[in-house]
Amino acid sequence: MLSELANDPVRNVARRQPIVVTGDQPVFAVLERMCDDRQGAVLICDEQGILVGIFTERDVLLKLGADETLRERAVEDLMTRSPHSAKAEDNLGTALHQMKEGAFRHLPIVDQQMRPVGILSIRDVLVAVADGFPQEILNLPPVPLRGASPIDGG
Repeated sequence: MLSELANDPVRNVARRQPIVVTGDQPVFAVLERMCDDRQGAVLICDEQGILVGIFTERDVLLKLGADETLRERAVEDLMTRSPHSAKAEDNLGTALHQMKEGAFRHLPIVDQQMRPVGILSIRDVLVAVADGFPQEILNLPPVPLRGASPIDGG
């Protein structure tokens, strides 16, 4: 099952359309949109619709100074420029390798002209793996690794 999934095209696993914005958008407005759409990343495109960056929750945490305001900063100031991407026909195994090597949780999916057509999240991958297992396996009770210990270790 997992080897079949690894050979599936990325387009079969990515479940959501990406949020696409321009780099001049205020960080605050982009974060509001991310919250409203319950997405952890947005794709940043230039005026021709070409992917130029990705902006994630992690970018806010790692790049925004504590004394800065989200209303004054443009998202292009904090985005990751020239992100790795996958084509819709690339297989999931290759995409997962990129995500693992780069420590990404989101991977833009682009067409031949580098225009976004989707976004692959690690959540999409987990859903695809879980969907591939029969309900009998998913509903098995947990097996504890060790028994309960007495209170206070005694």
